[in-house]
Amino acid sequence: MPTGSDAIEPLSRRERLRAQTLDEIKQHALAQVAEGGAGALSLNAIAKAMGMSGPAIYRYFAAREELLGALVTDGYGELAEVVRSAAAIGPRRAPARRLAQVADAYRAWALANPYRYGLLFSVRPPGYAEPGEAISAIQPAMGTLLELLGRVAKGAADARARGAGGAGAGGAGGAGAG
Repeated sequence: MPTGSDAIEPLSRRERLRAQTLDEIKQHALAQVAEGGAGALSLNAIAKAMGMSGPAIYRYFAAREELLGALVTDGYGELAEVVRSAAAIGPRRAPARRLAQVADAYRAWALANPYRYGLLFSVRPPGYAEPGEAISAIQPAMGTLLELLGRVAKGAADARARGAGGAGAGGAGGAGAG
């Protein structure tokens, strides 16, 4: 819990306005991606839509690829939170059941955000390099998925071993128990 010098200072007016402008730029960018894919992304068109001069937008994003990277990073962060939240529900449930609820949440997010999902998992425009922040944003979700997959695999292997070990060892606590 932050106290004293560790406490988070409130944002200044300038910082709040910058954050709002960044969010607005990203919203316009997502709308462009929804209309024409990542290749349609245009900083100048966003600046015009926001009533900014073309050069002014470059104070927020130095290049189109930087804005694209920010959208990808935000999308991975959002998806990671969905996966983390779904995995946290019912932590004592059987691993296969938890994995199914994570898969359901992942799919629901993808269906609710088709353009953002496409931005994350489709072919990127030439010149785009995945920013390190994007990789960092998705790593927790991938860790959660790998852990659940490992538990499901272990449960399946244990069930097979019990099945090979003799009769009557079958249903208690297998991978699909819930």
